[in-house]
Amino acid sequence: MCDRNTMNHKIQDVINVDGIRALLESFSQALGIATAIIDLDGTILVASGWRDICTKFHRVCPKTAKRCLASDTVLACQLAKGEKYNIYQCQNGLVDIAVPIVVRGEHLGNLFTGQLLLEAPDRESFRRQAAKYGFDEDAYLDALSRVPVIPESEIKPIVAFLLQLTSLLAEMGLSRIAQHETTEALRRSEEQFALFMDASPAIAWMEDDRGRYVYVNDTWKKTFDFEQDDWLGKAACDLAATGIVENIRDDDQKILATGKPVESLVETREEASTETRYWHSIRFPMESPDGEHFVGGWAVDVTQQKRAEESVRLSAAEWQATFDAIKDAVFLCNVDGDLLRCNRSAAELLGKSPEEVIGQKCYELVHRTTERIENCPVERMLRTRQSEESILPVGEKWFAVTADPLLDENGTLYGAVHSMRDVTARKRAEHERETLIVELEKKNAEMERFNYTISHDLKSPLITIKGFMGLLEEDLSEGNMTGARERMAHIDNAANRMHELLSDLLRLSRIGRVVEPSEDVALEELAGEAVKLVAGRLLNGAIRVDVSPELPHVYGDRGRLLDVLQNLIENATKYMGDQPDPLIEVGARRDQEQTVVYVRDNGMGIEPRYHDKVFTLFGKLTSGGEGTGVGLALVKRIIELHGGRIWIESEGSGRGSTFCFVLPPKEEAINDDKSEGQRQTVGDTPR
Repeated sequence: MCDRNTMNHKIQDVINVDGIRALLESFSQALGIATAIIDLDGTILVASGWRDICTKFHRVCPKTAKRCLASDTVLACQLAKGEKYNIYQCQNGLVDIAVPIVVRGEHLGNLFTGQLLLEAPDRESFRRQAAKYGFDEDAYLDALSRVPVIPESEIKPIVAFLLQLTSLLAEMGLSRIAQHETTEALRRSEEQFALFMDASPAIAWMEDDRGRYVYVNDTWKKTFDFEQDDWLGKAACDLAATGIVENIRDDDQKILATGKPVESLVETREEASTETRYWHSIRFPMESPDGEHFVGGWAVDVTQQKRAEESVRLSAAEWQATFDAIKDAVFLCNVDGDLLRCNRSAAELLGKSPEEVIGQKCYELVHRTTERIENCPVERMLRTRQSEESILPVGEKWFAVTADPLLDENGTLYGAVHSMRDVTARKRAEHERETLIVELEKKNAEMERFNYTISHDLKSPLITIKGFMGLLEEDLSEGNMTGARERMAHIDNAANRMHELLSDLLRLSRIGRVVEPSEDVALEELAGEAVKLVAGRLLNGAIRVDVSPELPHVYGDRGRLLDVLQNLIENATKYMGDQPDPLIEVGARRDQEQTVVYVRDNGMGIEPRYHDKVFTLFGKLTSGGEGTGVGLALVKRIIELHGGRIWIESEGSGRGSTFCFVLPPKEEAINDDKSEGQRQTVGDTPR
């Protein structure tokens, strides 16, 4: 047997078997050819014109009947594989033709015709067959003589007719299925409508054109404590005891006359009560297919909500606005790029009404170009006939643009669904994330270098303290007070060194915390203050300082900028070397439309390969000497926090050094203050 899928329908349910039987009998009488309709279980539903050789011999004898069944099975298997029809010579020597009956892609049965010969029979072969299976030879050959002989060339019109007939059967099946489904859908719809209306918290009703009630739902009956029979066929004026206001009839006539619905707030009052109830009512005109006019309506008790009506309205408007705001922009366009339709979000995106959008070119309105864009998802979809998506800029925003193909029933592409989702925030977030990652990697690297440097530089005084503690213990045990005092002096120096390192680190950590508001700062005056702060070093080194009166005014944290000048001048005094006539200059110059402030000395100088190192934490170029190596790192951080930059100009050893820095103009600094605000970290102590 052939495998077949489980059927959802039976052939006898989807075709008119009696009508088809009459048609096939006429066909058999006209052509003298046997026909049959057999379902997939082998049940013969219709049979006409069958030949005696089959009915009285082949299908009666068990052995030949088995061969008939085998032949039917071969035909059915061929059709189950999707063949449109099959012409087959059965094992008993006759020719059969079978055509599948397919409804909605479901193979329900087969239309058979045949019991014929394509050429004159070999009577000797059939005589042997009669002898083999015990048939009466004369009667068998007589039945054979009545089998029609139809040349193969004449079979094609018959097959064409059968194909058209099965197509007709399929159409009949579809019609029956559709009729059944429609009836069932109507029944379900009526049940659902009744369930919906009766379960609704709103009262609902329908009146004829004379104001008589023809329908009320269960909520109405429960609300007004009436049985359905008390209402149906009666008008509101007949039931005045319910408190329905008298002007309802006038409103109903107006609705029928204008064809427009009426929304109103209706007041009702029961006779036995002084309480007024408020109903939000909507009544609307209805017309039946045969031209009868009705008024339908529903009403909700809003007595408790009346005072909150405005709040509810505003909330509904806000919800609707929010709903509209989150919609994607959606367009429908044809293959030429003409916009056929758009939603509200799309129209708002373009700043036009939907009517203004329709008929315009997609690329002109969306991409603002006069030519089609090859990389646009719509253009790619027209080439690939598959859904395409890209993230594209439109004006100052970014959108996820999707194009899906529109195909007709023949698979022909006739347009596209073009949707746009605003992903500007996501793109900005991605950019910010990438920026933060880079900044974090930079900070991590800086922290790693910082930790390494701290552990190295703080370890040195600790080693000194530990070493001299051992020597101090030996001196004390030996009573060597002179040696003990020397050891204690070394320990004190190491402790002071550590204190100095920690103090500088604390100052550096506080640089990022802006505690004073920015202000106009006169650098000439500030440089004078810085010179006074290092006057002792200048006097001891016999160092002259020349402060230019052309120094500019800048905008920033005055105290921090004083730290910058003081550290730069003090650094110059430390590395003056053996210069016989030491000089420090504080001045300014114009360089590429920028004012460059500099502190120049004629001291030891710095090799170019060390220019960046001196600004790193503990970045001293010599192991000895004064200072902790934090000062220039502190200077660099202050300048960068002000939005400026600092660098060194030096030709090398013995050629002196010039420390240069620039700060942004006052306008840029003010804008930075407004955008970032004044930042202060908890625990930072203002100077």
